[in-house]
Amino acid sequence: MIKLKDLITEIIPGDAFKDGNSIEIAVEKLYYPNKWKTVSFDLRSMRANEVGTNHMVNTQKEIKLTSSIKSKIKKIAKNPEDAHFINQDDSNMVKKLLRAIK
Repeated sequence: MIKLKDLITEIIPGDAFKDGNSIEIAVEKLYYPNKWKTVSFDLRSMRANEVGTNHMVNTQKEIKLTSSIKSKIKKIAKNPEDAHFINQDDSNMVKKLLRAIK
């Protein structure tokens, strides 16, 4: 039986989480329980910090993405250097990220 608490706190692709000074975005759920492919951005320096998997997404503080944050993330993802960095493991990660933050 699914509990109401689990339905309310369910994570979907495109959810953003505060991780220190950066914003981490859940892009794709993996087959492992509570494990997500994530991309972390530092909006002050306009760079992609980290790309990888995260199983601690449920414990981080969720934030709402504003339109200005979304446009900054799109600008970073379309930069050729950052796009190459994001696409290191998965060649379609930028496309998945842009689809998730719509």
